[in-house]
Amino acid sequence: MIANAPGSVNDIVDENYRALAFSIWSIGPMNGPVTGPVIGGFAAEYLGWRWTNWLVMIFSGLGWIMCSLVKETYAPVLLQRKAARIRKETGDDRWWSRYDQRLSSKFIREWSVEPMKIDPQFIVFKILKVNLSRPFVLAFTEPILWFWNTYISVRIQSTLPWWLHHYLRRQHSLISDV
Repeated sequence: MIANAPGSVNDIVDENYRALAFSIWSIGPMNGPVTGPVIGGFAAEYLGWRWTNWLVMIFSGLGWIMCSLVKETYAPVLLQRKAARIRKETGDDRWWSRYDQRLSSKFIREWSVEPMKIDPQFIVFKILKVNLSRPFVLAFTEPILWFWNTYISVRIQSTLPWWLHHYLRRQHSLISDV
């Protein structure tokens, strides 16, 4: 819920009241680490320590149900659905949104195919090719990613021998204890 909620708040609230909405929304994630142990302490004291887990499961289930009942708020998806509904109602394929996955005339010329004779599997592979190659293109063309990837690799390289040494030492002590 913490990862998706800001996007929903952004989609639902008008631009003039967005700061207020985000400040009200942020009360939950910011106060959760404070109120959680207090509620857990009372639950453990008066209901027993097992109820701390039950309360977490109950609240998580309620949160999941509430999230599943919220309607879509993302504007591109809403426009795609509206265009699809109008196409279905009118039978006219000219209705489309700018977010639809349509075949461009450049794509048709490049692959020299007729628009109606394109295999859907071919389209899926074309989209997968673009989306799976994009991270590699970004990794080699964006300077910020050069520095970030270097930092991560040095960080992993510096901690991996330490971790491996302690892991192998632990495994050796477990074997020698037997």
